[in-house]
Amino acid sequence: MRRPLVTKGERGSFGTVFLLTVMLAAVMNLVGALISTEVAQTVGAGIIDTPSGAGGLQIVFAALACSLLVRLGTRAFGPGTGVVAGLALALYAPAIVLDVQIAKESLALSSGVVLLALLLAAS
Repeated sequence: MRRPLVTKGERGSFGTVFLLTVMLAAVMNLVGALISTEVAQTVGAGIIDTPSGAGGLQIVFAALACSLLVRLGTRAFGPGTGVVAGLALALYAPAIVLDVQIAKESLALSSGVVLLALLLAAS
């Protein structure tokens, strides 16, 4: 017959200490997460304005193009090349300027990467 980790009459058994440690860790993890978000909101207030509408959609397309380029480069040339290609597109200054401005070129850049992915998938 196996003995339970925690019995009623025992004090300071392993099971009790373990249970209290896990409960304390869970509570402190929750408190830390709540405090951290408030600190981040306080420190980051006014640093950047989150774009909405067309500008926000263009940023989503830019992120999609970078991640798709990583997958394409990984599939065609290997994992190192894919990551470098995605990073190069993410840090390429004209691409950043095109993605921030509301212009048809940013959509052309994103759709070009999508078409490249479709061509690679078809072959």
